[in-house]
Amino acid sequence: MKNYIKIISALLIVGCSSPKRNVQDAHIVFTNVSVIDVRGTSALSDMTIILAGDRIKRIGKTSKIDIPDGALVIDAHGKYLIPGLWDMHVHVLRKNLYPMKNIFFPLFIANGITGLRDTGGQIETFKQFRKESIQNNFLCPIIMASGPILDGPPQKGSSYILCTNEAEGRQAVHTLEKEGVDFIKIIEHLSRDVYTAIADEVKKSDLTFVGHPPYSLTITEASNAGLKCIEHFSCFLPGCSSDELNLNFTEKNKIINTYDETKAQLLCQLLKTNNTYICPTLVLDHYKCLIGGGHAHLGEPDPGNDIRVKYMPINMVKERWPKTLKSMVKRQYMYDNITAEGAYANNRFLQKELEWSYQAHLAGVEFIAGTDCPVVPHVLPGFSLHEELFLYVKAGLTPIEALKTATLNPATFLGMQDSLGTIDQGKLANLVLLDADPLENIRNIQKINAVVLKGQLFTRNDLDALLENVELLAGSQ
Repeated sequence: MKNYIKIISALLIVGCSSPKRNVQDAHIVFTNVSVIDVRGTSALSDMTIILAGDRIKRIGKTSKIDIPDGALVIDAHGKYLIPGLWDMHVHVLRKNLYPMKNIFFPLFIANGITGLRDTGGQIETFKQFRKESIQNNFLCPIIMASGPILDGPPQKGSSYILCTNEAEGRQAVHTLEKEGVDFIKIIEHLSRDVYTAIADEVKKSDLTFVGHPPYSLTITEASNAGLKCIEHFSCFLPGCSSDELNLNFTEKNKIINTYDETKAQLLCQLLKTNNTYICPTLVLDHYKCLIGGGHAHLGEPDPGNDIRVKYMPINMVKERWPKTLKSMVKRQYMYDNITAEGAYANNRFLQKELEWSYQAHLAGVEFIAGTDCPVVPHVLPGFSLHEELFLYVKAGLTPIEALKTATLNPATFLGMQDSLGTIDQGKLANLVLLDADPLENIRNIQKINAVVLKGQLFTRNDLDALLENVELLAGSQ
């Protein structure tokens, strides 16, 4: 009975708009704070930020700002303020995952993620979320969503719309536009004619489309037709191969062995010209190196011992993860357990991805940070976005360049740069206060002191309460 009461209390806490206070009508003021402007190269020191409702009302030097009477004042001396982070590739609006929203959404917020791009789920779940988010005002980041994914044969389930001909492709775009999705997602099994029809229909709408470039045409052709983002760096790499049309993005050794540097440079120039982004999801490939026993071959820690797993639903960890792991290992290597050869191949591919992603960055290709959570074991909501940024810095990006991929770049990509992405007067108050400088060490984004989501303040104590209650809920689901 006591556990039941605790679980009900946890549901009430994570289901409301704020665990402690409602500050929509109050001023919140951060004084003496260092503001990270991701458009530059350094922090702006000794700044004061005044929030009113859900907006940034004023920003300026502390010595020149008058604080409103009755404001909640937070002395942030020695702390650093960054824009709220985005995870630009998640799958939380799936019917088998959405019931766990009271676990996933607080995990994102506790890690400073105030925006999500959901890249594939059932239309019914999409509509349910939109309705509930308006009616119930529950705790969640901003979510932009695609609804079902458009793909060719064979039929894969209710998260997909099967498009076998041009008419079906065009109708799918019409249907999803009518349902109010934010963008269209396609994946790799579409025929050339169907892909072209979808691209043509999207151009007639107010939508954009993203996804895995189909095997039926080159990535150059896919970008020229209007594809605005390539999901996963591994889906970009076939376009750099001298044998592009004869391989797919799962053939890792062949991708490495046929990599053509000149072709890669030309493709990067084209993506820059066409304003086609890449959402690398390198953290996904990082964990592919470790799961299924791969960590032992590589001398890495066992992800199964990660203490953060306590925040994931216990049934997901004990029942779904083993099935997913077995399926992933068999699909890639046809063995029940990953071999040393397979682990080394995965790691070699990841190291090449790090090298080549940095080259793409230097060539001017824009990245938006994403993770593919929570469908892959150990790619944990919220935490994995931090790990994705760590990998960008490991590849060669500066910390501020990495931060840009999760702040300004997502806002620009989504056409929301006038209200999000940087800390400016008039913009939405989605902010993260850090205890240490992320420009000195990107890992300092883990040192979260407070989060502001749509003007509502979550102190460190509030965030800890969210995590404690998520842990309690996770043990019962």
